Amino acid sequence: MKYSRLHAATLFLLLLALLCGPASAQNILINEAMSSNNAFITDEEGDYPDWLELYNPGDTAVDLANWGLSDKKGTPGKWLFPQVSIGPKSWMLIFADSKDRKQAVAHWETVVRRGQVWRYRTGASAIPASWIQPGYDDSAWSQGSTGIGFGDNDDATTIASGIISVFGRIAFTVADPAAVIGMILDIDYDDGFVAWLNGVEIARANLGQNGVQPAWNLAANPDHEANIYRGMAPDRFTVANFREALTSGRNLLAIQVHNNSTTSSDLTMIPFLSLGYSTPPAGAAGSDPRLVLTSTHMHTNFAISASGETLLLSSAAGAIVDSVTLPSLATDVSYGRVTDGGARWIHAKHPTPGAANNSAEVAEMAAAVEFSKSRGFYQQPVSFTMSCATPGAVIRFTRDGGEPDSLSTLYSGPINIGQTSVIRARAFAPGLDPGPIITHSFVLGQPPAPLPVISLTTDPRNLWDSEYGIYVLGTSYTNEDPYYGANFWEDWERPVHIEFFEPGGNPGFNQDAGTRIFGGWSRARSQKSMAFFARREYGKEEFNYRIFPDLPYENYHSFILRNAGNDWDRTFIADGLIHSRLKGIDLDRQAYRPCTVYLNGEYWGILNLREKVNEHYLAQHHGGDPDQIDQLELNGNVLEGSNDHYIALRDFIASKDLTKAENYAWVQSQMEVENFITYQAVQIYTDNRDWPGNNIKYWRPQTEGGRWRWILFDTEWGFGINAYASGNAYAYNTLAFATSPTQTPGLHGNPPWSTLLLRRLLLNPDFKRSFINRFADLMNSAYRETATVAHIDSLESLLSGDMTRHYDKWRQQVWWSSARLWWNSMDSWYGYIRTLRDFALNRPGYMRAHLMQKFAITSVVSLRLFSDPAQGGEILLNDFLPVRSSPWSGSYFSGVPVKLTARPAPGYIFAGWEGAVISSDPTLEVTMTGTTTIRARFIPAGEQAARIVINEINYKSADSHDSEDWVELHNSGLAGADLSGWHLKDDADDHDFLFPANTLIESGGYLVVGRDTTKFRKLFPQKSIRLAGNLSFGLSSGGDQVRLFDAEGALIDSVAFGITSPWPAAAAGLGPTLELRGPALDNELAASWAASAGYGTPGAQNSGYNGVETPPSGQLPEQFELMQNWPNPFNATTRIAFTLPAPADIRLQIFSVQGRCIRTLAAGRTAAGAHRLDWDGRDEAGLPASSGLYLCLLQSGEAQQVKRMLLLR
Repeated sequence: MKYSRLHAATLFLLLLALLCGPASAQNILINEAMSSNNAFITDEEGDYPDWLELYNPGDTAVDLANWGLSDKKGTPGKWLFPQVSIGPKSWMLIFADSKDRKQAVAHWETVVRRGQVWRYRTGASAIPASWIQPGYDDSAWSQGSTGIGFGDNDDATTIASGIISVFGRIAFTVADPAAVIGMILDIDYDDGFVAWLNGVEIARANLGQNGVQPAWNLAANPDHEANIYRGMAPDRFTVANFREALTSGRNLLAIQVHNNSTTSSDLTMIPFLSLGYSTPPAGAAGSDPRLVLTSTHMHTNFAISASGETLLLSSAAGAIVDSVTLPSLATDVSYGRVTDGGARWIHAKHPTPGAANNSAEVAEMAAAVEFSKSRGFYQQPVSFTMSCATPGAVIRFTRDGGEPDSLSTLYSGPINIGQTSVIRARAFAPGLDPGPIITHSFVLGQPPAPLPVISLTTDPRNLWDSEYGIYVLGTSYTNEDPYYGANFWEDWERPVHIEFFEPGGNPGFNQDAGTRIFGGWSRARSQKSMAFFARREYGKEEFNYRIFPDLPYENYHSFILRNAGNDWDRTFIADGLIHSRLKGIDLDRQAYRPCTVYLNGEYWGILNLREKVNEHYLAQHHGGDPDQIDQLELNGNVLEGSNDHYIALRDFIASKDLTKAENYAWVQSQMEVENFITYQAVQIYTDNRDWPGNNIKYWRPQTEGGRWRWILFDTEWGFGINAYASGNAYAYNTLAFATSPTQTPGLHGNPPWSTLLLRRLLLNPDFKRSFINRFADLMNSAYRETATVAHIDSLESLLSGDMTRHYDKWRQQVWWSSARLWWNSMDSWYGYIRTLRDFALNRPGYMRAHLMQKFAITSVVSLRLFSDPAQGGEILLNDFLPVRSSPWSGSYFSGVPVKLTARPAPGYIFAGWEGAVISSDPTLEVTMTGTTTIRARFIPAGEQAARIVINEINYKSADSHDSEDWVELHNSGLAGADLSGWHLKDDADDHDFLFPANTLIESGGYLVVGRDTTKFRKLFPQKSIRLAGNLSFGLSSGGDQVRLFDAEGALIDSVAFGITSPWPAAAAGLGPTLELRGPALDNELAASWAASAGYGTPGAQNSGYNGVETPPSGQLPEQFELMQNWPNPFNATTRIAFTLPAPADIRLQIFSVQGRCIRTLAAGRTAAGAHRLDWDGRDEAGLPASSGLYLCLLQSGEAQQVKRMLLLR
């Protein structure tokens, strides 16, 4: 009874706690959320992120410090609030987009404005580096209001033209730096600048190296046009490191602006500096009205899944305060409580972030329209009908790409189409929301093309509206190519529908997506490049289709339709050719498929389908988290992540002695040097002079050990199509261009910062050798003349069928000459294709000459390689080029070592090298002085497999020489063996040593497995001894068993040894080891073992083995066997042994690999037993045989055995 009362009281208290709970925790609610924000609300950067809203229904404010939000049930505090409160009866909007920002700016204060008076001086000579510091005396400098410059007619202070640089300083005051939570520098500049705050660099563009003060006369690169005089906003730079520089009281902003040359027509400097506060500071004046500075919000470190997921709100103690499971949401629809804090949730048609919930509920949709004809290709006019399963629904449609609405054409009967058209249809029904828009393209009168076909459909306003369209000039632009300020220079995204057809007309995929104009100067072309993005707001987060058949990927976040950039009015294929020639090479490049494109039913010509290089591309090709990468461009400019790691690497390369092995090894640990070499070689070989000072990107994963890799893109300036100089581009010395310490006059492509890494790394001899050989490897493979010309021919054939239509669509007067038309005629296209062929045929000779000149190489040599047999394996050249054909020949350089690695095919083993080099080592280096022929011999694995035996055992050491227990294995076969996953055991199965991965024993090699490798090494320090361990068990000093098993558990060898006669007693603690008298003897027999000399011979031939095994007295061999000669390879004499189980007539002969008998060593009746004899390497005439591979043949009746032996002179 007492228990019942206590139990009831406890239940009452628990119920009371559940009903009431802590006041602060119970009162804060998740009130509304949106997971597909397409065009509803933007954040401070103009993005459309997911969002959620909290509501406090109580009468007091609640401190949310260390409260948590999460989208994972098992991690309630995935994102924690900073010190922030939510007021009574108030809402709090939080963006959920993985930006992870915890401080929200409610007020911007512009402390440096246009029109303020600066101290300035123009660049005429060097000035002290301390000019950027607050204490520098600038009293002798001029004074003037911003803007400062010339040529744009908007400068308050005009300076003389021909000035290369201007230096400016201005002070401002901050009362409480701790209250500043954000900083933005807006600056209008022409052409490059660096900004410092109290001597700390805070922003830079187009000028020198990060962290290095530019010389007063350094030219900006590339050029940059000012914005304000064109009616545009200044460029914006978010200052991330302001906290380390900002001080209480007086602060100094110093800015250095440079022109791109002294002949430039203009120079501009108009800076604005704004500070962000959570509350306005005393005496606040606000932001400059010329700037658009919006309040910021907090951002979580996660996004909300459009397919639905659970959101959690937790208290500072980690208790769950509120949660909601979101369903799948349509675009711009939120999921919220009907009334603030209420229990009922709805799909809200009119979301109210940060305000009271009062939206009507979203109604159900009408069903999708169905077409009676499939989208695709038709040779004759087509007639079709449309229907909808929703009762009472009507169908409205458009023909111009517009989205059907309630005023669009009403469908009333069959639609007849006589020309290529796109139909967009939608169903409308009373009381229901309109159904989805269904788009069908009908291509008429054109046979299915050999190219993929892409039909793009979008509302014409998205393209052509002067205020909104992304494809037009708009109303505010510079009337000079490339028309800066035009709409197509804006980063606007518009919805589009994509229908993709494979060659031959087979449907691929159709999907709603977003599109933006893409590229640089090529935006000014009439036919523009476009990027496409799969996003939740358009329906799918990925394009679930294998867009590029040569790649294994089935899902893409984005792709590009590119107008060939600088090659638009030439070949249209140069960039695609350069990239596609590199298939199978470890270089980040863009896949390539030329496509026929229609836009809103109109033929739009050929565009090149390419991968888009971004964080998703890198994650797809290399794995890892796309949000955890550092991606940079140019001289360390950040695209994603941070440049700290790269700056440290660059500074190390610039300052350290790279001829030292340890310094070069550190560089190799920070960047993928082989990738960098290939990247440089490709750019230089193809003569891309729009690089390396432009079009350079590189990246690394933000992981421990993550190394930098370089990305190939926009290479169409190469292969002779857009050479700066007149004449033949294939003759241009791009190697000198890419390694010059000074910028080439008249060219923009190689400022000193852009060539620094290559120049410095070439000081290392290993790098230089790999660099030279990489060119040779590429010219012998990817850019071999005949293969490259054949590729060009195939692309010409592929495009030629549609190129005439493309030409008719886009021929026009070009901006650089009013007297000619684009290409003039199709003959010009074929002429540019010939330029590609000329480059492919002539570039190798000039490239080799440039390398020889640069590195003082005397000659080009020919290397001929054979794999024997051809199917037996391949040869890997320089760890880069796999040679899979036999015979093969290529050109290399005299005096530059070349690395060869033999790689046997499955079922074969490597038997040795012949020709100019004789070796049994699978890897060798060859330094050539003339034509060189080398042959790799492979034999079927069954002919001569590896033979692993337990060869020596130390089971009881002498007290004076205690190396602990160890076992030696020996491979007496011709082939190497991989012991990865093998097991070594004693007589107990649970005493098990597992051989680690990559445990190899070469032919004739030894491996010691020790119980204590440290003790062993102290007594046997020879580096030649290969050692594994440690054994977790010891061998019994009273006798034991040693067993060797392969990875599948099959027993390979076994020895059960004793310590008394007939086993050698001296091995039991007196110093000697137990050693096998010969590797061909039966090691289960005690008579096959002897006590070693000294303390054993680990890692070497046993002390008692003389190359011939003589069976113990009274014991005859059990089989007919020819042993492997010893030593092998040999120089003067080698010993050959064989056994006969019974008397027999035998013949023992030496043959060349061509089958010619060199020497007969024995012939006639021979007694049973073990026999041995030596061969002195001479033929029947007594003359020395030449170096090479020979066959030793033992015959007895029909029985015969063959061994291969290698003679080295």
